[in-house]
Amino acid sequence: MHVAAKSPPCSTLEECCSLCGDDSERCSRGPCSMNVITRTFFSISAPTESVGFWDVVFSFYGMVPYLVPAAIALELIFHRRSWTRLFAFLFIPIVAIINAVILVKSLGECSECERPCGSCVSSNGMPSGHATNAIGLCLWLILETLLGVGKQWELVTKATACAGLILLFVPVPYSRMYLGDHTALQVGIGSADGVIFGLVYFFVLRYVVGKRLPSATERMMKGRFQFIKMFNDFYPVKEDRPTALAPLMNSEQ
Repeated sequence: MHVAAKSPPCSTLEECCSLCGDDSERCSRGPCSMNVITRTFFSISAPTESVGFWDVVFSFYGMVPYLVPAAIALELIFHRRSWTRLFAFLFIPIVAIINAVILVKSLGECSECERPCGSCVSSNGMPSGHATNAIGLCLWLILETLLGVGKQWELVTKATACAGLILLFVPVPYSRMYLGDHTALQVGIGSADGVIFGLVYFFVLRYVVGKRLPSATERMMKGRFQFIKMFNDFYPVKEDRPTALAPLMNSEQ
């Protein structure tokens, strides 16, 4: 008999297999860490017994949606304050708030909301926030690379950037299943959620918010916030010309 995900986590490999079944991810991974950093901050069930190469790799990928915003924040503070960096940093917090306030509450205690048996993460698993954040941010950054900030880059630079983004973000959803923290359905819905958020974020920023940045940046440089020294790398004035997607947004003009 399989026990629900809210049951106490197992402490040995044998107990995990007995608790969750021989064909479960928890039986394959073994007991997970109850450390507050991995369990609460990163929301991953990091394996603790017979840890192998892929255990380490996919534990890292489980942390990517948290490590990337932290790295962006450090660069934003200590290196260069720009709108592109700020928007990249804000993506995950904005999506997380929308998911928590709207989607998670609307689902409530659904039959598919519980995490897989033996997960050390106690919150509901529908949808996978890691998958939403990773796929959404990846898609937005790729769109900006091809059609936005990076549209003037050389082809090799664009290809390298896109390949790096795919390598960094795309394995995140699978890592959630590998670590036994989400079902395939939870990851699938989370990824689809991320695609929607990524597209909306791109169009809203590029064709609504972006056009207001030149004047907003100028006002900041002259007003009380001039000490921030915000650089407008997202929508320079010279970019106010048609792009590949502009006709879709400006057909009414």
